[in-house]
Amino acid sequence: MSIPSNFTINPKRIKDKFIPIEVADLDSLARLTYDPELPDEPDVTLFLFPHKKKWVIGYITSIDFDDVVYFFNYVKLDKEPTKPFLQYSLQNDKDSIFTDSFRHDYRYLPVIKLKRCHKIFGLS
Repeated sequence: MSIPSNFTINPKRIKDKFIPIEVADLDSLARLTYDPELPDEPDVTLFLFPHKKKWVIGYITSIDFDDVVYFFNYVKLDKEPTKPFLQYSLQNDKDSIFTDSFRHDYRYLPVIKLKRCHKIFGLS
């Protein structure tokens, strides 16, 4: 059984792109995900993909003006992370790290690895 053609999207036909915003480091990226209205419920997934001999990790956000504007906040990494979660803390000065185990007093963001960069991320 296959998906009907009207439910599939040809990526070459996507004209819109996210506005890319490069942030300084992983700690800054993690802090940007914090929502003071829902402090205990981070609802962010990080996307990871190779791009120009580096790895890019980031997440999608939006701002509502007359139209919705979408952004891709990201950081460039020198090497591929091998763990599926980014661990960070809002209370102490510990650096954010990639991990596959959980500890009390930390927050965790899932990392989804993509095979390649898609043009919708707005990176050239």
